[in-house]
Amino acid sequence: QFFCYFSVQCPILTNPANGRVTVFSRAIGGAAGYTCNTGYTLRGTGVRFCGSDGVWSGSRPSCSK
Repeated sequence: QFFCYFSVQCPILTNPANGRVTVFSRAIGGAAGYTCNTGYTLRGTGVRFCGSDGVWSGSRPSCSK
């Protein structure tokens, strides 16, 4: 008898303009961290977490001068 396990993952995140996102894990409970290029300031949350519904917490931050 076989069991099929469906692995919930959050979607791939893209880098904000003038910054970078580092995804540590797309699995439930995983985290992603945002940083900005030199001379830019992060606007919004710097860390997002993958929820049990497969959706990242918060919203994508931006990098501005």
